[in-house]
Amino acid sequence: TGAGAESLAVPTDLADEAQLNTLIDRTIEHFGQLDFLINNAGTGHFGPLETTPTEAWDRVMAVNSRGPFLLCRAALPHLRQTAPGSAVVNIASVVGHKGYAHQAAYTASKHALMGMTKALAKEVQPDGIRVHALCPGGVDTDLFREARPDLDHSGAMGPDEIAEIVLFLLSRRGNAVIDEIDVRRAGSTPWG
Repeated sequence: TGAGAESLAVPTDLADEAQLNTLIDRTIEHFGQLDFLINNAGTGHFGPLETTPTEAWDRVMAVNSRGPFLLCRAALPHLRQTAPGSAVVNIASVVGHKGYAHQAAYTASKHALMGMTKALAKEVQPDGIRVHALCPGGVDTDLFREARPDLDHSGAMGPDEIAEIVLFLLSRRGNAVIDEIDVRRAGSTPWG
């Protein structure tokens, strides 16, 4: 990669437990250890709650909250081996704290992810594993464009900006621990 790090691509359906276990296994086989887990993938369904199909709700919950749960569970034994210094970063969303009309499934999934993140952080603190939540607002992705067609997307954050924050979290290993970072677009209301 551009930063000089080695990468491994393992196409995985986050709703499929067997594929998630294979992802962790392949990572360990390739790299020999697991230092960090970053749960960043997500999906959404946008529309009124009363017209949201059960299948759409279940898919959003499976990918956005169940998938990170399964990955964390599978990764923890490996993260314990590289602790202290290992970490989990769960990319939630501003909707992990807020709710927006026509985003009930997405919002519920990100609230669930935030709850799991807080509980997991307490569970693994004695093991030396840090667990962080990153809650960005509008990031220039297809998902953001689908969720918020009402916004001017020219002011959206870039995915690279979020990646830099993740790198900051993973590279700062002193006594100061950041549990959660809320990130907003420069054009949005501060503390809004």
